[in-house]
Amino acid sequence: MSDSVNQPPEDAGPLPSNVESLYFFEGISWTPQIEDAAQAAALWINCDQCGAAFWGLPRVGKSEFAKYFEKVALEMFGGTVVVVRLQFGGEQFKKPEQLLKRALTNLGVRSTARERESLRIRLMDEIWLKCTPQTRRVVVIGEPPRVLRRLQL
Repeated sequence: MSDSVNQPPEDAGPLPSNVESLYFFEGISWTPQIEDAAQAAALWINCDQCGAAFWGLPRVGKSEFAKYFEKVALEMFGGTVVVVRLQFGGEQFKKPEQLLKRALTNLGVRSTARERESLRIRLMDEIWLKCTPQTRRVVVIGEPPRVLRRLQL
């Protein structure tokens, strides 16, 4: 990564004295709001909250948060959490089976199954394969979340 990539735009103003860069890990950005969201998500996970959502206007950083959290969760939880990020882009799914097939594609699996239950089981198996003996929790991040709200799986 070049130094110019690691610097904020000129009109962003100076960085705080304790911050060297707004970017970590290959172009993933960091902001105080993204860090606050990561801390909130970590609290939810520590409290065993089942299901949560971040929402907001378009272009406010939800996807950047997802990328950031996917990378830092291992450090935050000492390897006891597996994060699975499923990206759906702007796709519209009319049936849950379509969404499940797309989720499997995100994980590098091509499934010929057609039944919802078979697809669910295959997806769970693929997520299970990402786990280690130290894994205590699995966090699944679906982007954008509006796709998931429309379909009840």
